[in-house]
Amino acid sequence: FISLAGGSVVIDPVKPLVFKTVHTDRISVESILDHAKAEAQSKVAVLSGPGGFDQSCRTNLVDLIDDYNITLVADEQHGAGDTDMTAQMTNIRAAAPDLMVYCGFGAPSSIVAKNHKQLIASIPLYMTVGAASQDFINGAAGAAEGVYVTGSAVMVADLLRDDDPQAAVSRAFIASYRKAFGEDPSSFAGHAYDAFILAIDAIKRAGGTDPKALRDAIEATNGLPGINGVYQLSATDHMGLGPRSLILTRVENGRFVPAD
Repeated sequence: FISLAGGSVVIDPVKPLVFKTVHTDRISVESILDHAKAEAQSKVAVLSGPGGFDQSCRTNLVDLIDDYNITLVADEQHGAGDTDMTAQMTNIRAAAPDLMVYCGFGAPSSIVAKNHKQLIASIPLYMTVGAASQDFINGAAGAAEGVYVTGSAVMVADLLRDDDPQAAVSRAFIASYRKAFGEDPSSFAGHAYDAFILAIDAIKRAGGTDPKALRDAIEATNGLPGINGVYQLSATDHMGLGPRSLILTRVENGRFVPAD
């Protein structure tokens, strides 16, 4: 089974027949905290939604911040279906953090960006792979400008160096997707594409679809370029992606660009 879910619990602990192609929430948090440390930011506020991905992201943030000498100064949550986060933003503003992290997924990300711009625009806002789509930017109606979002090569494929191992596969995927659907793909579409190429590559190496041989071939994947990174799986790692496989982007002029 190749999962397209983002939560760390999918592959931690490792399960013999379960793999995934999506960066975990933990890796997203590590990428954000790496950037925060480089920017000498030491106080973080977190706002999280009620979903499983949201809460797993929050838990990982709380677990990791001590490793980065970062202090949690505000820990806010919103409910399912909430359309305004003014109260949470007011509490975050009072805590005076150096950065804010939103642990959420989908449409609420745009609402958070709007309220953030209205109330605490001076505090850098970071979001995870849950906001890695053009739908987030469009839904925020201008409020996404300047927001940091962790994501994949498909978001910035045209800006990658030609010798980047993900450049060719990402650009080919975008071209095929545009031809089929008349629009650019989101990072979420890339997750499914990577699952497909991971399976096809393993079938070729296994010489067929015998269940045990196929499982072993997936686990032995080594150096396979995909949308989300170059896959290096093993018996102890059924995702094969590290923090460096993520690209920290920033929204500028209505599109994602590399932050650094």
